[in-house]
Amino acid sequence: MKNRLSYFSLSFISILMLLFTWKKAKKKEHPYVLPLFFAFSGLNYLFEYIVLILNKAYQYKPNIFKNNYQDNLFGAITSQLIVVPTAGLIVSLFQLKYKWFLLFSSVLFGVEKTFVKKNFFKHFWWSPYYTLIGLQAFFFISKVWKHQLVDKKNQIFTILTVYFSFLVPLSTLNFYYGTVCRAFLFKGHWFHNPIRSSIAISTIYTALCSLLFTLAIMVKRSYAKLCSIFLMMGVDLYLVRINRLEITRTYYIGSFVIKYITVLIGQKIYETLIREVKRKDKNNNL
Repeated sequence: MKNRLSYFSLSFISILMLLFTWKKAKKKEHPYVLPLFFAFSGLNYLFEYIVLILNKAYQYKPNIFKNNYQDNLFGAITSQLIVVPTAGLIVSLFQLKYKWFLLFSSVLFGVEKTFVKKNFFKHFWWSPYYTLIGLQAFFFISKVWKHQLVDKKNQIFTILTVYFSFLVPLSTLNFYYGTVCRAFLFKGHWFHNPIRSSIAISTIYTALCSLLFTLAIMVKRSYAKLCSIFLMMGVDLYLVRINRLEITRTYYIGSFVIKYITVLIGQKIYETLIREVKRKDKNNNL
């Protein structure tokens, strides 16, 4: 019970800070809050894929699920989808100085140390000092990303932000659909734990799927988005036939809905960013 309360309390505080950030951000930066949030979450998801899933650096213990690995991934989502990206938003949108890097890093360093002491979080080869250093690097990247996306309207950062706006919701929804609802399981035998193997493969699948959706959204044709969804559904069918994907009877319905929702989110982010680029160009021409 204490584990759950601690993780939920941390998430609740971070959500309040996220709402505060949106309210206090400059009006012209309001359209960028959600795109930046997805970008920072995406960066953290990639980090967790390498450090947590592939290399088993640590283990989250929120005690939400009976299965330890499901529980571990839920804790990862709490941290990398909500807590850390919110801190990155605050640092980047308010253009905070290095002393604030140290403050936020120290607070999260202290939270991690406390969680380890109370057995809410377990280290294998990881050290909280890696977290301290890594967070400062992340905050620096956050400020650069915000500057390039919001101030410079950099095309590369715009495309990457759109990509992460597909990757983050698709990864999150697939986690719940695959591991909580048990609708599918990738069979690659990468690790002894079948759920860990499935998540490792599913992340690569999601990354490729997000790339396809990004390309489709940039075509600016409605049929391209639907074609990209059905193309990935075809990939699902192929993986089932070669016995690399185990699914339930209702999998295809849920999979289509998840992909469609993801495309809608990504399209909204893309339209928002393009509108802001056009607005800047119009102001420059005046």
